[in-house]
Amino acid sequence: LSAYLAPWWDVSLGQPGPGPPALIALGVFPLLAFGLEGLAQKLLVVAFVCLSGAGAHRLMGDLVPLPGRWVAASIYVLGGVTYVGLRQGSLATLALGAAMPFGLHALLRITGWTRPAAYDPGAEIARLAVFAGFAAAFSPGSLGLYLGAGVLLAAARGLVSWTSPLASLGGVAAGVGAGWLLLLPWSGTWFTPGGPLDLVAAQAD
Repeated sequence: LSAYLAPWWDVSLGQPGPGPPALIALGVFPLLAFGLEGLAQKLLVVAFVCLSGAGAHRLMGDLVPLPGRWVAASIYVLGGVTYVGLRQGSLATLALGAAMPFGLHALLRITGWTRPAAYDPGAEIARLAVFAGFAAAFSPGSLGLYLGAGVLLAAARGLVSWTSPLASLGGVAAGVGAGWLLLLPWSGTWFTPGGPLDLVAAQAD
């Protein structure tokens, strides 16, 4: 928590600038564990895994009965995303795996694939923003995944229903854009030299 609030980002040789909001989540678990680092790490992993299961359960809520939702949640938790995250010790992978089902659920409703009678577009855009922002706090490139998935879902829905996808695309853009805004001022440094996206591109090369 002190690292997030400090004006100096203590990575490599250090540089001035805002820290990633992911430090807030990382700072809560040591408090819950009373400073025990090993316990804090286990609590963090368990929380991310449980959140991913809850997200998969919610994602299938509009599609299958209750037993099918539990099966989907179990398969997702025991699937490749969790395995890779645990094997590589990648919090970014675990965070993305935890947030993605909630984001996809919001995208399905925004683009019209599943839409209950009490559908509230503002609420779904807000949910997309929260979970897209949560994932991007650990992995900035994940916003591109949400945007790409939303564009594909909106375009496919437009082809199937013979309707214009512009309204759906506007909702997708609003949700993803709001997710980026939630991460300010840190997200404002993404495109600067030496920023998070620059570091990701360097690692990819």
